[in-house]
Parts: sequence; structure tokens; C-alpha cells
Amino acid sequence: MDDTPPTPSRPRGHHRNPLRLILLLVAGVTAALLPGGAAHAGDTPGTYSNWQFDGVSGLGDVAYTITVDTDPGDQSQVYWSNQVSWTNGHGGYAGLQTNASTTRRLFLFSVWDVTEARPGSQGSWCQAFGGEGEGMSCRIWHTWTPGQTYRFHYRAEGGGWWGMTVTNTSTNAQFKLGSIRVGADTMSPGSVSWTEYYRWSDPRSSCATEPYSRARITAPVGNNGTLRARVTSAHVTVSGSTATHVNAMGNSVMGQMSGIGGKCVNVADAADATPALLQPCDGGAGQAWVWAYDGTIRSKLFACLDANGSANGAPVTQWSCNGGANQQWSHSNGRIVNAASGKCLDAANGSSANGTRLIIWTCGSNANQQWSIPARP
Repeated sequence: MDDTPPTPSRPRGHHRNPLRLILLLVAGVTAALLPGGAAHAGDTPGTYSNWQFDGVSGLGDVAYTITVDTDPGDQSQVYWSNQVSWTNGHGGYAGLQTNASTTRRLFLFSVWDVTEARPGSQGSWCQAFGGEGEGMSCRIWHTWTPGQTYRFHYRAEGGGWWGMTVTNTSTNAQFKLGSIRVGADTMSPGSVSWTEYYRWSDPRSSCATEPYSRARITAPVGNNGTLRARVTSAHVTVSGSTATHVNAMGNSVMGQMSGIGGKCVNVADAADATPALLQPCDGGAGQAWVWAYDGTIRSKLFACLDANGSANGAPVTQWSCNGGANQQWSHSNGRIVNAASGKCLDAANGSSANGTRLIIWTCGSNANQQWSIPARP
């Protein structure tokens, strides 16, 4: 499993999907796609809020908190961060991610157009990055906990160096990501908090493939807490000094679908007609599903759960999403019901053995038609 963190991207304009904006506006939140994509990129959720310190031209330290209330799932790829700039024009950001891994998650502190960095606490490291701009990034693998609040603190250390320390305010546990030589001792008074679904670089991505998430980011405070920034613009819900970033509304989180014997719905690869089978749950990409707003069940491999026919015993496979009713499903009394046939997702012959084919069958009350699905908040 590859859980290598992505190369930081320099935010810039990103394509908007009109259907996505309509859906989000109906839900009561105006959401803007994050800067960062190229013309060939996919279309993924993303939100932002802009902050400004009044009456000051530079700051010696800035702190803010991030609380992920709804975890989008182990196999998701989502980044919550606050982006800043320094008075010499350099820009950077720090935040936390999910990394398509069941075992590790990442905290990062990155600055563009610099060459010097040093690690902080044990387990942290710093590395150069390239791609959309070049710079240095200090990182640490650390499994953050949904619902707990993490305080990120930029602080000038002299000689143009800036350190980033993270504190879990629920436990007071603290670690330092590292220090990066920016070349200025003051930070500019404006910043932007954002949520990025960083599969935007894959042209197969869409709003329907990405899991629901919810996070709160507080207004930054500066100069040892004596100043608090105000919101200047936002595409999120703002209450007091907290911006709530809600993304992929109408979708579930990304997770497993488990059935008889505690086994999971599994697809071996991304090819059309790949059969859906029961396999031991392993947290892999072939067992990561999003129940989308349009009734489709989408694998992380960018395909839809598909009933290949309407008769009892018709096989269920993975297939390119095409909008057909045979790819639309509902969940009722623990059963997963296909819209085209009215029949239920079924583990063939009532078996829980590894490799059991999934089919559709007339709905009943047997255990081989009972399924646990990813939560849809």
C-alpha cells in the first residue's frame, strides 16, 4: 500500500462543476473548489475561508486550531490546512491529512522557494519538494483522532527561521514538525484556511467519488494571542471565530461494506467487469466505497457497483459509472436494493466463504442479504 504523501501544490484557479455547485447551494452552503488544479484535473470538493489581522503589518507568531469532526475514512485523501505568507513574499502552509492508509496519517509544514530546513521532534523529517513550485517540507506521521482539536503554532525563531509546533488540546501532547528558514522574521497579516481533496490531479475523480468530511478551523490568533483575525470572505459556514468546512455533502464517508461472516465487498482491480466478491476485511483500496448522492456506490478505484442483469443470480461487478439504474442502489432494513430490478445484493448460496460471488436475488430476510455500509451524515 502506497501512503507516500503528495507533493505540495501551489494554489491557483481550479475548474468548477456547475452541478456540484447547485447541489451544495441547495444544501445551504456555498462551496468553492480549492485552488490547485490543471486543465486536465478531476473535479473534487474543497472549501476555504480567508482571514485578516487588522491594524498590524507583520506578526511574530500565528496559531490556529483544526478539529476534524467527521473522518472521511482511512482510504480517503483529504488535507485540512491554513496557508500563510511572509513579508518577503514567501508562502507556505501547515495542516493534517488522511493518506489512503489504515495505519498512518500525516502532519505537514511546507514553504515554497526555500532551501533550508531542520526536523523537530523525534520521528519528524524535512525534505525538498518539486512540482508546482519548489521548496521545503517538514513532516511527521501521527495518527490524529477525530473530534480532538489540534493547535498549529507558527513562531519566528530568529535569523529568518520559523518553527511549527502542534498541540493536541484534548491531551496537551505536543510535537514539533520542524523549522524552515523563510528569510523574514515577520508574517503577513492575511491567511486562508482550506480543505483539499487531493485526488483532484486524477482526471477520473469527481464529486461523487469523494467522501463526506466535516472540520472546524478557528480564526488565527497572533502576537502571543493578543490579536485575533477576522473573516474577510468564506465559502463555508462561519459562526463567531470558527469556520466549519463541510465537503461532499450527500455522500457517505469512505469505508467498507461488510456482510455475512463479517466479510467485506471486495474488487481486485479497476477493470470493467471485475467481480464483486466477499473477502476478509483488510482496509485496502478495493474495499473502500463511497455511497454517492446520486444513489451509486463508487469504489476508490473510480468505478460503480453494477448489477449485470435483472434476473435472480445476475452477477454484481464493478463497471465504469454510466448513470444506469442498474448502478443505483438504496439501503433498507440492512438490505442493499438495486433500482433497476428491485432485487437485493446477495452473497451467492448463503455462503460466507472467501471469494463468494455477489449477485442480486429476490429480497428476503437471510443473513446473506444484510450489509453494513459507510455512514452518510
